[in-house]
Amino acid sequence: MLLSDGAFERGEQLLVTGSVDDRYAQRTLRSSAADVTALGDGSEPPAQITTTGAIGEETECELVQLSAAIVSSPTTLTSGIAFDVDDGSGAVRVLVAPGTGIDLTDWVRGAHLTLVGVAGQRDSSGTGVAGYRVMPRDSADILDLEQPSTPTPSPSPSTTPTASPSPSASPTASATASPSATASPSVTPTPSPSNPPTITIRSARALATGSAVHVRGIVTMGNGIVDAPTAVIQDSSAAILLRLGDSAGTLRRGTLVDVVGTRSTKSGMLTIRVDRPPTVVGTAAEPAVVGVPTGVAGERLEAQLLIVHGIVTSKPVRSTAGNVAFSVDDGSGPLRVTVFSASGIRTAALDRGTSVVLRGVLGQQTTGQQPDRGYRLWPRDSADLQVLAATSSAAGTGGGAIGSGVIRDVNAASGASGQAALPDLGGEVEDAASGSGGASTSANGGDTAHAPGITAGDRANGIGSADGSGSSSSEPIGANGASLIDPMAARSAQSRYASVLLLTALALVVLLGMLAWRTGAFGRLRTLAERLAGGETFATAPASGLDPAPAWTVTGREGGEPLT
Repeated sequence: MLLSDGAFERGEQLLVTGSVDDRYAQRTLRSSAADVTALGDGSEPPAQITTTGAIGEETECELVQLSAAIVSSPTTLTSGIAFDVDDGSGAVRVLVAPGTGIDLTDWVRGAHLTLVGVAGQRDSSGTGVAGYRVMPRDSADILDLEQPSTPTPSPSPSTTPTASPSPSASPTASATASPSATASPSVTPTPSPSNPPTITIRSARALATGSAVHVRGIVTMGNGIVDAPTAVIQDSSAAILLRLGDSAGTLRRGTLVDVVGTRSTKSGMLTIRVDRPPTVVGTAAEPAVVGVPTGVAGERLEAQLLIVHGIVTSKPVRSTAGNVAFSVDDGSGPLRVTVFSASGIRTAALDRGTSVVLRGVLGQQTTGQQPDRGYRLWPRDSADLQVLAATSSAAGTGGGAIGSGVIRDVNAASGASGQAALPDLGGEVEDAASGSGGASTSANGGDTAHAPGITAGDRANGIGSADGSGSSSSEPIGANGASLIDPMAARSAQSRYASVLLLTALALVVLLGMLAWRTGAFGRLRTLAERLAGGETFATAPASGLDPAPAWTVTGREGGEPLT
């Protein structure tokens, strides 16, 4: 965030209004002090432990912790003094500004440094993917500084040549050398290359495809919901999808597992291919759910556990595999949702215009040509889908007035009272925009959650279709759970019947008109109309036949004498 004036203290919680901009390829929020409201003291988020090679667009503006060696001499820049540090995953620049008060006396090449700082970017190349750096804020951010032990390695090689004549003179020395040889294989066992050091999931996502990876995380979606090999794990830094081989076994949601595998990609989604069973460390609570607008779900949040509020903006359709797909929108943009048949989630109450709360894992299905498309939410069980308000067509006959905004569990029976409040969605809900945690909606809270930016009229009429991806052999789903194929077929049959009748009537009118034209009926009608307009009258003869009165008599226009 860039402020034109004003000063704010570290740890202060702010409410900021401004305009989004880019400065040297770093996304910024331009604002003035008048547009910033201080909300009081806040708790600083924990620094994400990451590798130097993982500092990039995904970590931009986040608080990170590095532990690496200084691999360059200091460079003086206009904004401070810079050093390159590297932990073996790739070098990144550390920039120390003059106002931080950090003592750089012992910052020499080879020193090992552990620090906390804000990941930033200043790209002067114009590519948009360069100039990343980590900026410590004060001396408290320097957690450890270990000086290089350069003198110790130098005598060590010189001692080795002197020790080599000694074994030649004495057989005991050679015997001593042999145990050291046996110790050397035990120090470098074969599992060492196959088991790389444990890193965060965020760091694993930054590795190149084909790299060996070792991570630990909580299973947020067990395999068997999307398909048999697919599971998802998450730690405090990020989440990633696992592709389990035939010998890797199964993973159960809520377990803490240690995973060794190979970084790979499937349908645009970053994954870890796992060929041996992960080690189950124990059980753990799920990570905090991240609350996001529907329009911002993207690569940064891929595979993470999210929660969204929105309106169903497309007709739910069922694929041949039994999966139900639809779109939701809270006014910020549509998000596709796929409810897999294996999840056991009932979608009977869903219809266009329904207000819902959805929780699930953010998946992706796209191609290499469109790497930032195809995101969709994957609910995992019945607790992940709740209906807040439904359209009148979706209300059904239950006792609850869904259309009036009473919160209803879509997985409750259709005859239920419908008065149950939205149950606790489980654990904390973290706001992705502010980064601060907040309590989830409680069953006793009494407040009905509404999607931001959507009016009551929007909830009644829907926002319009935002269907982003097709589904083969899809079948519409009715508001009461029944298939809409029969009602739709009935309505279409009635429409066809009315169309046939209308076309038949038009054809008859045309035929009668042509017949009248051919027989001269139009001319006689015109003559008759002219006579009527001229005042002529016609009288019909009596039916008795006794009085030979004329068949008809014409009276003049001015009432003159009768003409026979």
